Amino acid sequence: YCGRFVQEKRPDVLIRSLDVILKTHPNARIVFAGQYNIPYEDTWQVYQPLIETYRDHLIFLGIITSREALANFYAALDVFVLPSDTECFALVQVEAMLCGAPVVMTDTPGGRVPVTVTGMGKIVPRGDHQTMGRAVIDIVANRAAYVKPRHEIERIFNFEETIATYERHFREAVEG
Repeated sequence: YCGRFVQEKRPDVLIRSLDVILKTHPNARIVFAGQYNIPYEDTWQVYQPLIETYRDHLIFLGIITSREALANFYAALDVFVLPSDTECFALVQVEAMLCGAPVVMTDTPGGRVPVTVTGMGKIVPRGDHQTMGRAVIDIVANRAAYVKPRHEIERIFNFEETIATYERHFREAVEG
């Protein structure tokens, strides 16, 4: 997991998925990269009982500021999971895919796009920790079926083409 530990990102659903994952992988760990004790939101405090229940299977790294360290984080993952209730477009998924990590993403309109167009993961219903856990287990068991070469991901999510497309749309909107 990489992101803020806030309610809309639903870290609780990911933690609860351990109910399923631990039955197959008893030594599994969820590694959280990103800010977790957010001053403007009480999610960290609210989920302390859940965190304590799974304490031996949770690692909180905090914010990773180095690009190299973040790439190494993604590359070390068996699966990247984004359990959000809302996502416009989760660039973090593309970053993980570029580093070789397949993705489990909740079924949000923009969030499902990277997995859908690359085939590099699974889409699960929002809030469904059991399906999320089964998806993680399936990807770990069949990882080669989900990992795509970096050049394929770069071809689909090309930075220069994306910027050019946005600029074209903005120009057309202004002219129209």
